[in-house]
Amino acid sequence: MLFCLLCAFTGCNDESSCADSSQADESSSQAAAVTETVSAAEQGDKIPPVVKAADMEAFAGDSVSYKKNVIVTDNEDENPKISIDSSKVDLQTPGKYPVVYTVTDKAGNKTELKITITVKKKPAVEIKAVEKYNDKRANEILSEITDSSMNTMQKAFAIYLWAKSSIIYIGESDKSNYKNAAKEGFENMAGDCYTYYAVSKVLLEKIGVKTYDMVKLRESSDQPRHYWLLIDIGTGWYHFDSTPYKDGYDYFFMVTQAELDAWDNKYRPGCHNYAKDGVPELSTKSVQSQLTYPERLPMDDDDDSSNTDSSSKSDSSSKAETTKATTSKTTTSKTVTSRTSTSKTSTSKTDSSKTDSSKADKGEHSDAA
Repeated sequence: MLFCLLCAFTGCNDESSCADSSQADESSSQAAAVTETVSAAEQGDKIPPVVKAADMEAFAGDSVSYKKNVIVTDNEDENPKISIDSSKVDLQTPGKYPVVYTVTDKAGNKTELKITITVKKKPAVEIKAVEKYNDKRANEILSEITDSSMNTMQKAFAIYLWAKSSIIYIGESDKSNYKNAAKEGFENMAGDCYTYYAVSKVLLEKIGVKTYDMVKLRESSDQPRHYWLLIDIGTGWYHFDSTPYKDGYDYFFMVTQAELDAWDNKYRPGCHNYAKDGVPELSTKSVQSQLTYPERLPMDDDDDSSNTDSSSKSDSSSKAETTKATTSKTTTSKTVTSRTSTSKTSTSKTDSSKTDSSKADKGEHSDAA
């Protein structure tokens, strides 16, 4: 019979006691191993995520995508949370600015990476190229929708109707500055409220109308932005918002503050809130009785189904191509009437059948930026 080393060393002849002791030691070792494993599991993932991003460059006035070319990996979390602090960046002023990326995985491990964005002065030739393009397109459009017999109000009204019915609403645009946004709008015939504001501004200023930029005053950063204009044709300042909405009556050409508030309060509270400081004093005299809108709806009509005709919807690319194809002067003319002057027929980029479905084509405005 073989004895264990412990028995041999101590002189113990009790084999059963030795076996019991060995089993107890083995059980203790196993328990310790289990405890160690559990402790490691309880500690969880301690490896922080990895974030890689290179320094950036941009021209003053350009927009920047801070997530572009950023690579994030983690040993456990497939979708770690990325937070980007670009609050110290001024994209309008040349200089060097910090951008901080903070990546947090589901275990709470955090990694920060700081890069530098260098904002350079935009070459004058690029700005002039944009202005030259906008000037050319403005002349082309104005030659189609206005003529020398029209007064300023009629021309401004024709611009309003052209922008509202010709630009497709897709919810995004270049917001680096209004000239770039107008160029993008003229080229693509699509955009968002900033696009409608920008193309309208370029066209209105081309005919000598004074404009004032309006931006929605947001209560929090989560609220969408909105852009529109004040215009003065020589009779006082009025609101001018050519962005299409689906909500009821949505024509905002030379409307007073009271008329705009009435629509906002009924359909979209706060849609046109703005800081009053520095804003020109608005005229309180309504001019709406002097205008005839296409398919004008009563202000108190709750049925907005005519603005959301789903049967007329098609994909955005087809609509954009269709809109671009209607630039010829041979399109059906649209009557723009001022009741205080002789009726004037002007040419628009969209014929009457397209006007019927223009709002349905562009969809609902979301005030987004």
